[in-house]
Amino acid sequence: MNDPFDTQFEPLKKLRLTNQERVSMRNHVHAYMREHVARIPFIIRVQDLFTNWRASRSGKHVTLQMHPALASLVMVFFVGIGTSYAAESSLPGDPLYAVKTQVNEKVRGALASSETAKLDWSAQLTNRRFQEAEALAAEGRLTPETRTKIENGLAVASEDFDANLAGLGAEKAGDAEDAATDLDANISAHADVLAALSVALPDVRSEVAPILAFARDRAHRGKRAIRAVVVKSATDARVEAISAPVAMTMTIEATTSTSSATVDQNVERADAQIEQGDLVKALGVYQNAIQEARKSEGTDAADTLKARLEKVLKKHKSNEDAHTDTSSDVEVHIDD
Repeated sequence: MNDPFDTQFEPLKKLRLTNQERVSMRNHVHAYMREHVARIPFIIRVQDLFTNWRASRSGKHVTLQMHPALASLVMVFFVGIGTSYAAESSLPGDPLYAVKTQVNEKVRGALASSETAKLDWSAQLTNRRFQEAEALAAEGRLTPETRTKIENGLAVASEDFDANLAGLGAEKAGDAEDAATDLDANISAHADVLAALSVALPDVRSEVAPILAFARDRAHRGKRAIRAVVVKSATDARVEAISAPVAMTMTIEATTSTSSATVDQNVERADAQIEQGDLVKALGVYQNAIQEARKSEGTDAADTLKARLEKVLKKHKSNEDAHTDTSSDVEVHIDD
């Protein structure tokens, strides 16, 4: 008895392509191959580079046979570099953030061998955490979980900076004073940016508040650290203690080479970036501008930039809300 299933499909077994169909299929395959040329595998291209390099040095043709284990190691090396580079722009909550903090930053910290280098790196870590907080707040992604990660990172970086600052010897008191002054100015500028974000973006205000409080407290403690370093430096140099506050004031109020015109140009560029929705880059520009303004022109100039940032952020938020409302009111009609 014949199986009904086999009976149904028996005619299909006798189907054959015509010559015209074969030619058409072949032409399609050739056209696809011309448009999508196969690339030589990456590891083979690496082998060719080594081969050509050795041949150019010896003047002879050299065939390089790479052991599979070595080839795998080379591939892992290049993939690792790409991953490490991509992780640098990641933020708390992103898949590559662990690579950034547990691999990239650990390696860079280990390479900071001198006392001054360790001090500078701990200051950079503090700056990186504040930048991440500002970026997340601007993107509306500052959640209790990401905020906690940033707070923990700030606490560790702050403790490391204080320990490295205390570890510098008397002969490096000048370096310590410069580092403490720079970090204080940096954190004060970050506090201004965070405050502007808090005012302009009420949705993230509750999450920004603890980080802003940390920044203000750290800036206040930073001023005490500067005073202590200056007094220590003055004492070691056998200068009367009364000169220390004067030296501190001169350091804090020292002018920079950045002119007001340059600051204005940078801020105008940042305003344009905010209008285009590129908040992360714009906040970095504003943070630097506020820091430079406070150094060269004083607190009033920094407060003016902070107020300007608040105004621009509010305008951007208002435009986004209006765009969202307009989009939600659009009705889609489908003709029969």
